[in-house]
Amino acid sequence: MLSAVYRLSLLMCLVVAGATASWGIGFYPFDNWSLPLTAEDFTILDKVVQPLLNDDSIPIGTVRSWSNPTTGNNGTVTLMQRFDYNYQGTKLPCRKLTYVFHTPDVAQHHRYALNQCRINDGSWKLLGVNPNAGQNRDGRP
Repeated sequence: MLSAVYRLSLLMCLVVAGATASWGIGFYPFDNWSLPLTAEDFTILDKVVQPLLNDDSIPIGTVRSWSNPTTGNNGTVTLMQRFDYNYQGTKLPCRKLTYVFHTPDVAQHHRYALNQCRINDGSWKLLGVNPNAGQNRDGRP
């Protein structure tokens, strides 16, 4: 558990320091040392996430599943909340999404609650991670 907390803390420091990575259109703070997901996994995941970020008609609580038969990796993404964030006088539309990942080589699943906000160029950026909303690698709230 300590190693998971250490890795998450290190990941958040990298994000705050400005190190970003993008897969497709979306932004995901997951990489090979935190989750064994492939570029193909992220492409599939991005197709599931984009409507949850961009379609305001999708109800809160909607769960979308994804899976990659090639890797065996799969999971769900849940739209938890829509909110606005005031950044330097600009109101940014934001979404809170909960990601759950299952990988065949790990018995426990990974669960992350992330806040993402759309900036002026139309891309979605990580606002912050709420550790009280399910930030446990073993899926416990």
